[in-house]
Amino acid sequence: MSFRNFNCLEGRSKPSVSVKYSPSGRLFSVASADKKIYIFNSENGQCSATLDEGHSHGVNDIVWVDDRIIASGSDDHTVIVWDVETKKSIWNFKGSNSFVYCLSIFGCNKMIVAGESNGNICFYHLSSKDPIMCFGGHSEPVSYIDCHNNGREFISAGQDGLLRVWDSAFHACCLKTIICNSERPSPFSSVRYSPNAQYVLTSSLDSTHNLYSHKTFTGGEVGQKREPSKHLNPIPSRSFNGHIIEKYSSNSTFHQWNDINCILSGSEDGKVFLWDLNSTNLFTSFTAHEDVVMSVASHPSTESSQFVSACRDGSVKIWNHENPEDNENNINPISLTVEES
Repeated sequence: MSFRNFNCLEGRSKPSVSVKYSPSGRLFSVASADKKIYIFNSENGQCSATLDEGHSHGVNDIVWVDDRIIASGSDDHTVIVWDVETKKSIWNFKGSNSFVYCLSIFGCNKMIVAGESNGNICFYHLSSKDPIMCFGGHSEPVSYIDCHNNGREFISAGQDGLLRVWDSAFHACCLKTIICNSERPSPFSSVRYSPNAQYVLTSSLDSTHNLYSHKTFTGGEVGQKREPSKHLNPIPSRSFNGHIIEKYSSNSTFHQWNDINCILSGSEDGKVFLWDLNSTNLFTSFTAHEDVVMSVASHPSTESSQFVSACRDGSVKIWNHENPEDNENNINPISLTVEES
């Protein structure tokens, strides 16, 4: 199995921190440390918009509400909601005077949930100027948040080495705290629900991706009110290794097309890894960048093999599966340059 890079964005020295597709997959966005958000067409790789009149510090994460509306979180302590067609901001939310590290969309696309560097988790409604709820989620920065497709449950991953499962129906009641290594907890870099919400994928700074059954991982059904509990050293269904994630909060994700199910991850040595979801065997790994791969994103359509990788050197690359009869060494990416302001 091999992948061909058909588009490469270069020309920026500031890190590309996060990359995410729009719900349809027609567009993808890049959050950059240069205070900007870049919007690209996933079919031709052309930059369709640059959102640069909002943040005063680097952008850490973005999340799509729909194919037109996107939200961004920054070190300037704000969450900004944008219209990508007009390139203008719609709302500017101020949280709890802390860096906004991660974002997710929640509750039928009506709310944005943000994880902050002080450990707080804040909810913002798209029709309100103020946060509707902020609470302490972790004792250290919140690295990643993912929301269940039932619109009630979400999971937060912290640099305190904890995962927490929450139910928003009970005023964000913490249903369970998961400590994957009680003797020597490792900070988490990301957590993701599988597309069918039957599994949970975690990534930690000990260079390990673990896959857990959702039911055993959370310890009950969503909507069942129960006392908060702890789960020490849960046994993963599968583990994926070989990559390097020790210093940077690079994410992992599910990558599906046709009948192929993979785990996709970046690595601090510039490589991209894809493992078979069922057997855990390594499908392929290859050098994608010359520096740390900060983020990867999989195209939302199962008919597309496309994914995007973003690097600490500012480069962003689009990849597609290459047919076996194609020449694996024939990689001639088109260089798209965005001048720094």
